[in-house]
Amino acid sequence: MVESRWYIIDYKYTESIKIFQQRVGEISAIFKEYQETAQILFNGLKSTFCFFNKAKEYFDQVREPIKIIREILLRAGISTRISEKDIYILNKFFWVIPFEYEYENIKKLYRYRNRLEFEKYVIKYFNDNRTKRMFSKIRKRLKKSDKKELLRQIERAFWQGDYAICITSLVSMLDGITLTLLAEDSNCQHLSYKTVYALEEYASKCRFIYEFYLEVCILANLYRTLYENRTLLKNNKNRKLSRHLNSHGAKFLNKKIEVLRLLNVISFCQTIIEKTKNASIQFYKDTKSSSFLVKYKGKNNIGIESVVND
Repeated sequence: MVESRWYIIDYKYTESIKIFQQRVGEISAIFKEYQETAQILFNGLKSTFCFFNKAKEYFDQVREPIKIIREILLRAGISTRISEKDIYILNKFFWVIPFEYEYENIKKLYRYRNRLEFEKYVIKYFNDNRTKRMFSKIRKRLKKSDKKELLRQIERAFWQGDYAICITSLVSMLDGITLTLLAEDSNCQHLSYKTVYALEEYASKCRFIYEFYLEVCILANLYRTLYENRTLLKNNKNRKLSRHLNSHGAKFLNKKIEVLRLLNVISFCQTIIEKTKNASIQFYKDTKSSSFLVKYKGKNNIGIESVVND
């Protein structure tokens, strides 16, 4: 009986060992399969990293040529960051491209249904830091020390909430800055806004830089409203900022949004002026006809003229 019992125990022990070995073998096979799968994944990731490294090297090599091609397309009018639809929406809101605004984001402004919604957004967009940067950039671009001092006084008034003082002063400053399209020391103040119209007419004929043409259109559209002078002095119920109503004291404005509007257009106008200088676009007076002409003198001496009557 004892031998039979030990035989049974030994038999069960042996069978257990066999089952254990079988299970270990199965687990080892599974681990081996996992290992092979992991190796395949690792090799795949390694190949992926190699691909991305090669892709990065490729894009680093073609980035500059692509940039040059993009510039060529922009100049040819085939590609541009802004469109004529953008001109419409900005004109609708009586605005130019906001300071530090990415051109590609202008389409986001389409969501605003009216000027009130748009101007609420603008007030938030021009936070204290951005407004300070705008003041600073305008001041750096001003060449005369008296203009710089005027802007400092405007800035102090702005932070004190004296917006009416800012508006009157900025309207006058815009006249002077626009006039620098003609000459730094020109005395033809009454032609200041007409120079923008002449530049628009010239750019529409030439279009050697299509995006620049669209920028000038945006600026000119705002000037048409700002400098409108029909029966505004008789009817001062006009809700839009008017250079004539303000300069003649026919309307009192004390709104932050109007200060931001003028600061923004001054900054934008300064950008346009810089581009005209860089592109060799010149304004000069024709002594025979008493008219101002806009002319481009490039490498090929191509000249297209636009007249501003004196």
